[in-house]
Amino acid sequence: MSTDYSANYKQTAATLASDPTPYENMGVDSKYHLTTTLTLATLFKKPFRRAAQCKGGQIGLSSMEKALNKIALNSFSFNYDAALSLTNNNMDMGFLTGKNIDMTDMMRYQLGITKGRGAWDIFTGDMPDNILGGMKYRNGYTSPGTSQPVDNLDKRTTTRSFSINTGLNYPSPSTFRSER
Repeated sequence: MSTDYSANYKQTAATLASDPTPYENMGVDSKYHLTTTLTLATLFKKPFRRAAQCKGGQIGLSSMEKALNKIALNSFSFNYDAALSLTNNNMDMGFLTGKNIDMTDMMRYQLGITKGRGAWDIFTGDMPDNILGGMKYRNGYTSPGTSQPVDNLDKRTTTRSFSINTGLNYPSPSTFRSER
């Protein structure tokens, strides 16, 4: 089993026409990936060895081992991906100061782990709406220099995907003929 998480932060300074307010266009793309593989040979290795030492268990497990070898089914894999793409354009730095957003909060935002975003949110690629970067965090806020809300360019996209794979080798026809 393996898992990994990555975050890519981007920020650029922005200005609006006839508005002296300093803005930042910010965004984070975060990705979570999980892979787990079950290898049948490893799973049954010890039981097959123990069965070889016992008279009664030898017959049942050895026929099971032969069947697995014939169909050559050797593994099952499960892959899961969840991604979050967050864009917060025209972020008013004065607004963030008024909300008591400090450097720690900004670092957490940059890593995609803002306050209120728990492990389940990272696993699903989602986040609460009312936290820094959330879709309702700046709802209807207008900066001192504009009459239009600056949150209308906030955007969040979540994607999830999974796949299940098996490792199956087709044995040569001679394998079946030799056991007749």
